[in-house]
Amino acid sequence: NMYLVAWFVPASDSMEPIDLSIVRRRVVEMKSYISRFLAPFMVPHIFIPVTTMPLTSHGKTNKGELKQQLLKKPFEEWNEYS
Repeated sequence: NMYLVAWFVPASDSMEPIDLSIVRRRVVEMKSYISRFLAPFMVPHIFIPVTTMPLTSHGKTNKGELKQQLLKKPFEEWNEYS
């Protein structure tokens, strides 16, 4: 199966670990907001929080590193962010 995945950096004033309950609430808010503007098949199935976006040496998003992070966990674990 193929799923659309979105990575995001939660807004935070501290370097505290990401609070899963807050992330879940934000994911629901983001899905609700995005759903108002996009067709259902365009809304990401999974939203993955990251502390920072990995960048290439040219300052672009390192998609390969994001994919590696995704593959480190079984799919079932990512479902907690859907």
